[in-house]
Amino acid sequence: MSTVHIALSTSRSKRTTGDMLPAVEADALASEVITSTSSNQQTTITAGQYPGAEFWVVTAVDGNVLISAGANPDATADYTHFILAGTTRDFVATSGHKLAVVNA
Repeated sequence: MSTVHIALSTSRSKRTTGDMLPAVEADALASEVITSTSSNQQTTITAGQYPGAEFWVVTAVDGNVLISAGANPDATADYTHFILAGTTRDFVATSGHKLAVVNA
């Protein structure tokens, strides 16, 4: 079991040259905390407010987790990434997708 912090952020900020900044903005578009279990749990957050510029920022606080993304993701059946306890990973978000989390 792990506490999993999930934020949907963007990198809409621009440099004076117009290039995207290589980091997410400090203010998340939305965030939530999920306590992972052996059952699939989906976020209530759905990407799509700023298509093409959104990122999931996922932190597995105190246990390893598996995640999956999609319109109706199931991390027990089709996980795409392993996140080690105590680490944060960033992923590009696809419009209309949610994340799902399960214990690793």
